[in-house]
Amino acid sequence: MKILFLTNLFPKRENPNSGIFITKRLKEHEKLGVDFTAVSLAFRNKGRLLSLLRSLLHKPFEIPLEELEGVSFKPVFVERGLFDVVIQKFWTMKKALENFTDRFAEQIFQKFPKHNIIHAHGMYLPAPAGVVARKVSEIWNVPYVVTFHWDYVS
Repeated sequence: MKILFLTNLFPKRENPNSGIFITKRLKEHEKLGVDFTAVSLAFRNKGRLLSLLRSLLHKPFEIPLEELEGVSFKPVFVERGLFDVVIQKFWTMKKALENFTDRFAEQIFQKFPKHNIIHAHGMYLPAPAGVVARKVSEIWNVPYVVTFHWDYVS
């Protein structure tokens, strides 16, 4: 059985300990012989103007690490430019989620073969892993599960 593990909490160049509990969990899966592909859902900058604005605001795009403590992460990037940021402010939340979900799902279909099950970690905006998992599971016709922490689901 092959598991596709989707997360938007992952180790980053700027903060290798980001999502460290996920890395630890995946290390335990490896010890048990679980066959999985860990996928980091990340945004990539598109355009110089957005780069400049993010730099001035001290909010650089986060760069995923592809390996931490022996665990391999496969980043899937969706490009986000200034137009995306501006238009997102005018869309409803549902429309923005659909847009990013479709774009992440398309990247997953292009880069990975069909897996038997999908495990998503998190429902954090702007691209909740659980929503992306649902989209991918519908196309692949495989089950999915979402791990979510805290005391509410929105």
